Amino acid sequence: MDRRRLHCHRIRLRGQCRHRHLHPRRLQHRRRVQRQTRSQDPRPAPILLIRTHNIAAFVLAVALLSCTSVASTNETGSDGLPLNGMAPLYFTLPNGTDRAVSTLITLPELPTNKHWYANWVMIVGRPNGATHDAFVQVGLIRRPDQSRLPYVFFAWQTEQQPRIQFQQIHLTADGPHRFTILQIQNTFALIADGREVMRVPMSSLAQTHTTYAQVGPEVYAEGEALSGNVLYAAVSSNNIWKRVGEPDACRYENHGVLLRRTGEVWVSTGRFDRTQPSGFKGRCDHL
Repeated sequence: MDRRRLHCHRIRLRGQCRHRHLHPRRLQHRRRVQRQTRSQDPRPAPILLIRTHNIAAFVLAVALLSCTSVASTNETGSDGLPLNGMAPLYFTLPNGTDRAVSTLITLPELPTNKHWYANWVMIVGRPNGATHDAFVQVGLIRRPDQSRLPYVFFAWQTEQQPRIQFQQIHLTADGPHRFTILQIQNTFALIADGREVMRVPMSSLAQTHTTYAQVGPEVYAEGEALSGNVLYAAVSSNNIWKRVGEPDACRYENHGVLLRRTGEVWVSTGRFDRTQPSGFKGRCDHL
C-alpha cells in the first residue's frame, strides 16, 4: 500500500478521506465547476472557518435548522406587499444552458437587529403556466439568537412546490464572501467561496425563456435595519464573464430599505417600514 493510500486508510473512519474514485460524470462536473470558479474575478476567496472535505456526507449530516422563507420575491402578505424587506439588484441572465452569476458580498453585524437578516444571490424565473416563480439561492444569513457569526445558507423552490426548501449549513467568518450559481444544462450548482454546497436539478427553471439574477440584502422584521453590501457582481455565458452593477442598474427599493451606490460598492441603507413606498429604480426596461 503506497503512502497516500495508507494515509487515506488511517483517516477514513473520521470521514476526512479525499482519495476516492468518482464516477466519470461526477468527475467531469467537478472539473467544470472548478474551471468556472477559477475563471471569475482573480481576487482570492476568503477562507471559511469550517471546511468540508466530503460535501455529500456533510450535507446529509446537516440539521434543517429552520423552515423560514428566507428570501423569495413571490412571498407576499394578504395585502400583496412583500413580507420581508428585500432590496436586490436585478440583472437579465444571458441565454443558453451554461451560464452563471457570481457576487462578492458582506453581511456586517447589526447589534440592534433582533431577528434574522441576510444577503444573497439567486436565479429566478417564471416557467410557462406557473403560478409563482421558481428559484435557486445561496448566501449569508445572521441569526442573533443563535450566533454572532453569519451562516452560509441555500434555498430553492420549483414552480410545483408550495413551500421554499431552506437549509443553513455552517458558520463562517465575518468579511466578504463569494457566492456563485452555476447552471450546467438542467442543473444548478450552488457554490460558496469556491466550494459546491448543493446541486439542484430544476429543468423548468433552466428552460424558462427569461430568467433573472438577483443580488442583495434582506431584513425580516419591520423596524429593523438593512445590512449587507454588494462589492462585485458578474454574469457569464459559456464561461465568458461580464461585470454588472453599473450606477443605473435596476434595483428594488422596498418600504424604506434600499441599496445606494458609493464608489464601486452598493451599500445597504434604511429600516424596513411598510408604510413607506416601494418600487423599481434605475434602468429596468428589461423587466
